[in-house]
Order: sequence, then structure tokens, then C-alpha cells
Amino acid sequence: MLGFAGPGASSMEKKQTLDKLEELLKDPGLTKGFRSQEACLEWASKVAPLLKFDSTYHGTFLAHFERLTLRLSADLLGASLRIMIAQARMAANELRSGNTTSGPMPEEAPRPAIPRAPTYTLIASGS
Repeated sequence: MLGFAGPGASSMEKKQTLDKLEELLKDPGLTKGFRSQEACLEWASKVAPLLKFDSTYHGTFLAHFERLTLRLSADLLGASLRIMIAQARMAANELRSGNTTSGPMPEEAPRPAIPRAPTYTLIASGS
């Protein structure tokens, strides 16, 4: 079953997950920029299921994936994408080393909260 490479997974499943993850980490959009927000979201939707073998990688990736759909500054979106890439790379390193000790993400596990940007209200002064 591609997308799960936890402790109960066969070495073939782990290899397939690693191969697919490494292929996605070579996407030109990661170095040259994605041609559109939709292309970036498509990449992320392919990576997310591959991280299910570790609840930390998967949860962090999903929290930042969600941010990519919001109207945020380019700086915040870029930071989220960099964190997502780092999570995918760490997962690939873990698969490569064979140290997949975490179990799959529980069905109803809470996802990390997404910090919201502060809002400001302008108050006109009556002079």
C-alpha cells in the first residue's frame, strides 16, 4: 500500500514510498517556483499521503498545506512551503535510514492549530 511505510510495512512498501517521495522532491517547482498556486497545491496533495507513516511529519505538513489555500502574504506562504519541503525531506531521510518507528496517523488525531495573522482596525480621528 503506497503511502504507508510505518513499522508494519514491508521493505517493498517503504521503498516505493521513498521512491515516490524522492521523485516529488525533485519537482522543478520547488527550486524555480510553481507556475501557479494550483500547481503547488497539486504537488502538496501528492506528498501528503506519503507522510502518513509518521503523525508528526503528516500533521505539520497538513497544517501548512492548509495555509497555502489562504490569502496570506507571499512571505507567510513561502515559509509554509519551506516547512512542508523540510517535513518531506526529513521523512525521506527517515525512510532511507530505516528508522520508521512511529505508527500511522490515528484516524481522529487533532491537527496542529494554524496561527492566524493579526488583524488591525483603523480608527479615524476626528480633528
